Amino acid sequence: MSTVQAITRLLGEGLPVTLEAVGGLDAVRRDAEDLARSPYLDVLAEWAAVAARDDQPFTDELLLSGFANTIHPLGFRGASDTLLSTPTLCSRIATKLDGILETRAAERDNDREGFAAARALEVALRLSLANAFPPYRLFTTLCEITPNENGLFAEHAAKIAGVAFHTWRDDRLLRVLDTLRMIAEARVEATFEYGNALMSVALDGTDRAEVIGGLEAARVLFGEAHELDADRSDALLYASVIDVARAFDGGDGVEPLERAVGVLSEAAADRAFLLSAGRLPDWLVARRDRDVQWHELLEAVPRLASDLERKSWYKASEVLGRLLRVYDAERTVPGGEGLSMFLRPRIEAAFVRREALLAHLDDLLDDAEFVGDNRGVAAKLRGRIEAMAGEPQPPGKSGEDVLTGELRDVLGDIEAPPRFTEELLAIVRAWVGWDVVIANPVVQRLYSSLRGSLAASVDYVGTVRTTFDALVLQVICFCAARQDAASSELGQRGAYLFDPSAHESGLQQDLHDFLAGNLHGAGIQTEVEGIAKGRADIYVGHGGWRFLIELKRHKARVTRKNATKYVGQAASYQNTNVKLGMLGVLELVQKRTGLPSALEECIWYDTVLPKGDTSVRHLVVFKVPGNMMRPNRLSK
Repeated sequence: MSTVQAITRLLGEGLPVTLEAVGGLDAVRRDAEDLARSPYLDVLAEWAAVAARDDQPFTDELLLSGFANTIHPLGFRGASDTLLSTPTLCSRIATKLDGILETRAAERDNDREGFAAARALEVALRLSLANAFPPYRLFTTLCEITPNENGLFAEHAAKIAGVAFHTWRDDRLLRVLDTLRMIAEARVEATFEYGNALMSVALDGTDRAEVIGGLEAARVLFGEAHELDADRSDALLYASVIDVARAFDGGDGVEPLERAVGVLSEAAADRAFLLSAGRLPDWLVARRDRDVQWHELLEAVPRLASDLERKSWYKASEVLGRLLRVYDAERTVPGGEGLSMFLRPRIEAAFVRREALLAHLDDLLDDAEFVGDNRGVAAKLRGRIEAMAGEPQPPGKSGEDVLTGELRDVLGDIEAPPRFTEELLAIVRAWVGWDVVIANPVVQRLYSSLRGSLAASVDYVGTVRTTFDALVLQVICFCAARQDAASSELGQRGAYLFDPSAHESGLQQDLHDFLAGNLHGAGIQTEVEGIAKGRADIYVGHGGWRFLIELKRHKARVTRKNATKYVGQAASYQNTNVKLGMLGVLELVQKRTGLPSALEECIWYDTVLPKGDTSVRHLVVFKVPGNMMRPNRLSK
């Protein structure tokens, strides 16, 4: 009986697999070559771990030969577990094993080799994490990854590259993850890990604009990962973390925050269930811990938003305890300093606006029994409030309805009649241009939904926001009007809508004329040269900033999925200006047998994160159904 057969028999009978049980060292020497290729690399590691001093040179070499030759991934994992739990063995073979693992990780021409290469890379990562040898060989292998990799290897490499980045923060690994996103089998994992890495970088930032931009890019990637695989609750979890933080920063009320935290809670529960189904590798445990920390911190945000709108607190010490924990996010969650940039301004502004809340904080600081870490946080908050008191426009008053919110508070204090209050608020809203009268409820819903989605953009603020809103509303109205209007109403300019061989040039001229007649504060041009080394179909200029509309023709039903083939070109026009634009598609279904799509299905929001870039492009995509049929032809 060979040594390999003896091991198989002993394992089958549940007996200890010792050197003596398989025939002793001489028998093992005779079968060394077969053992090195067998599935029992973990057994070889156990022999080396307990070998007598005189036997160690042979058992060590046998183990190294096994790492160099076996193609069985489970053996790789078991052997690495034994190696890492036996420091003396690790110190004996680590130097020689380093080169072997690099060689094995480079052999990945097929699935069998690819899986073994992935396990070799995992062992190299775990040994590097344990400081058994420096990680430069691991980096070398990862940085040599190309878009043509074996898919099985690439999928595992994405997770390894993500963990390596969080440990050593080498920016080269960001490029590796971006490359892995191009490989079909690795796309979901690489997209999630790339988002995780960009979120980590953003939360380490000290500049608010950079933090917002980084989180914006990460949110897009998490959304993409979850869209590709609905079971990726980890992607939904982190997307929800960003949504909650941005909503709180934007001044959202309790109900929207509760909805966002509800999504976060469901994703966290689902992720906890999935992780409980199997053993999580030690090198991923830290991530699970961070998931829990995010959830515990942000579930307090909706209640805090409600507390901050009150004039005073009945149980002030209880509220302040929750508040200080959120205010000092970096002490609660690793990497929370960047998160604090979203959470702190609204808290600070509430204390500046409401003296009664400040009195609660002062009472707490005057309490001699109030000691510990929270006292330092409370003192930091009080110091920030003092600094803000002299500022003409204290930060944190985010949200477009802050002025009317404060006016409502004042009117309530003087007990103004409800009717007078609402009439005055309506006048103020109209005066500042926030209320747009939209009679059509479908147009109203679309406009509101798109504005909510666009809020994720760092450029969607101030006057840029106002002008883009105006453009969005006009495009919605254009789409509605073109579905409603008959050929007799449109005349020659609408002839393209009834022509089965129409080109997008007809849509271009029609949309140009519509916008030129309705957007009086913008310069509307067509075929403008010198934009991203190309030519813009429709250019909407506002002096320092511009919005560009790319137009295409599609000879089939246009869906959100197949429209993505055009978004790259449309997004490229945003490279040197604000990252807001539009894509319009003329839909030509050659044998239309049913109704055109409802207006709600003709306009949507999309994002693009170009390869090698971390600035998200934001697009409003719309389609205009062409080759239209008259309603009477749809009757049977």
